[in-house]
Amino acid sequence: LIYFFYISAFSMMEQVLGLFIQSTWHPLTAGVEWVARGKQSAAQTAYVLIMVGVTATIVQGGLIGRLAKKFGERRLLITGITFVGIALATTPLIGQLGIYSLMLLWGVGLAIGSGLTNPSLSSLISQSVDKGEQGEALGMGQSISALGRVIGPSIAGVLFERSVGLPFWLGSGIIFIAAIIATSLKNTSKVS
Repeated sequence: LIYFFYISAFSMMEQVLGLFIQSTWHPLTAGVEWVARGKQSAAQTAYVLIMVGVTATIVQGGLIGRLAKKFGERRLLITGITFVGIALATTPLIGQLGIYSLMLLWGVGLAIGSGLTNPSLSSLISQSVDKGEQGEALGMGQSISALGRVIGPSIAGVLFERSVGLPFWLGSGIIFIAAIIATSLKNTSKVS
């Protein structure tokens, strides 16, 4: 359930992030200006995604192992999901403020959350079963993830048409349900 809720909500955000940036900072109008605004919107979306990618690489590539040994995967999962939930909830607020540089900071927070969540969740799934069943359990997790990547974007587009903030608020609510479920998990790793 955690994997499904998390991926559904995260993929909702992925589906509409570019549209959100475009509608907030570069609303398209008819005419020659349309192309220039579209290029500006695409560039700003790319900057946010670069910030997310670099930060997630640092977290997953250099920090996650040490953090897992110190705090355990369960705590990292709860912390990561909470970071993502807060990032999603604040997205419409950043849009209302109209300060693009806050989106770059938002990207860092989102990436920290994602960087903590994804490996911790996979680790907890593999720890929840015997060694001979780990492949099957991780495969099931990926299947559930794929289902979330179908459902999340399907819902996001419909919600975005109603209100640009709606996919982010609903996604945040779904993420916090996943966080509540994560608090009930047993911590199977050793914490020093």
